[in-house]
Amino acid sequence: MAIGADLRAYAQSLPVPPDYTGPPYNGPSSVNDAFVDHLLNMYKTQAKLPMKYSYLMALDVLDILKQEKSLQRVAVPPGSKITVVGDIHGQYFDFVHMIEQVTGKPSPQNPILFNGDFVDRGPWSVEVLLCLYAFKLQYPTAVHFNRGNHESEMTNYQYGFANEVKVKYEDKLMELFSETFRYLPLATVLENQVFVSHAGVPGPQERLWEDWMQKAPDEAAGVLRRDQQVTLAEIEATNRVCEPNPMDFPLVIDFLWSDPKGANGYGPSTRVPMVYTFGPDETIPNVITVFSAPNYIDRAGNLAAVAVLTNQGPVEAVTQADQQFVTQAEELKRPGSTWSYEVDRYALRAVLEGSFRREAAYADEHRIAARSQQSTVEIISRLQGQMENLQMRLQHMRAGQPWFISSSYRIPGTPLTMIGRFQQGRASIELNLAADRDPVTAEAGFVRGLVAQNSLHNGHGGIG
Repeated sequence: MAIGADLRAYAQSLPVPPDYTGPPYNGPSSVNDAFVDHLLNMYKTQAKLPMKYSYLMALDVLDILKQEKSLQRVAVPPGSKITVVGDIHGQYFDFVHMIEQVTGKPSPQNPILFNGDFVDRGPWSVEVLLCLYAFKLQYPTAVHFNRGNHESEMTNYQYGFANEVKVKYEDKLMELFSETFRYLPLATVLENQVFVSHAGVPGPQERLWEDWMQKAPDEAAGVLRRDQQVTLAEIEATNRVCEPNPMDFPLVIDFLWSDPKGANGYGPSTRVPMVYTFGPDETIPNVITVFSAPNYIDRAGNLAAVAVLTNQGPVEAVTQADQQFVTQAEELKRPGSTWSYEVDRYALRAVLEGSFRREAAYADEHRIAARSQQSTVEIISRLQGQMENLQMRLQHMRAGQPWFISSSYRIPGTPLTMIGRFQQGRASIELNLAADRDPVTAEAGFVRGLVAQNSLHNGHGGIG
């Protein structure tokens, strides 16, 4: 399906029923607290959003999702928190109870990551999805999505969402919803510390699948191996705009379908062929699973939960660790004993405070490197534009003696100089490293830049 101006024109042509009394949608700027509250309350009465608004909201969300990456990175500054919501599965009344009584509505002060499986099985999947899309339109940088295995055509046509859309609206809208699902990120990293995906981690390197593995999954762990880990950069570069299948998009399948298991190593999934489970030895340092649909499909009898991750900051974290150390040490201390744990206590504080100082220094260097990289990209782009303009002008000049034009720019706060050259139809851009007059600061700055540019982070786990 071609998603573009034609579909938007079609949506604009649709009428709004004259008896509609719900919130009007007039673009992302029209979504405010009043709109969201009105929408949440309207759905409690089983009323329906006009099809015109459903199309336009989905189209505007699609524009936002296209700007995001397969791996999103979200900052959680000291003193702030982020909530991770698990499977919702179209259980609207449980969803709205969670929003109103547990998590609160998302906002810049209350960011929320919805970790997939928004739809299917529950009877109000359309309502849940359009509420999530309203959240995203109101606060696109505070509302985050990961794709789940139920954000795909195969499951939607099997487990109810596609038919629900057809009954409440029309088949064409389902095609648009499917396109928004294809652009959902696969995973999110929180504060460079927590890796969040709907299902799990990359599976075995060689995608072996044999009949005997189902009967002897523990023995399969010795065959199913991954010797080379997948990096965050590789995940970020993964093509996510697809309908997942294990042969063409194995990494997408892993993030949407894999499951944790108790035994070490990889094993065969009992749910879907060519899907793998992973053991505790494949995650760093642990895995937390979050499921947010209580009494799943009205018969599971399970409770629901969300995960709230708080960045306590170095001072509060050290204080909390110190208090825990003292409490446990006092429990071990025998009555009347003269044993003192103060030396160990202060050694622990010194180690923790040193670790936080190093982490803060690295974060500063990372920000400096990012700003420098951005400046370099902008300067290169500017020089290229200037040289293209020169080339167009010089094409109209009369032939004469050989000529040469150059332009240079020193990037502030760095030893780097950008030089653009143009000589009779041949253009070039150079990046020169000029020595600092102070050899100590010059060496430190150069090494610091190398460290910031070449450090890689890797992580595993559902939330871990």
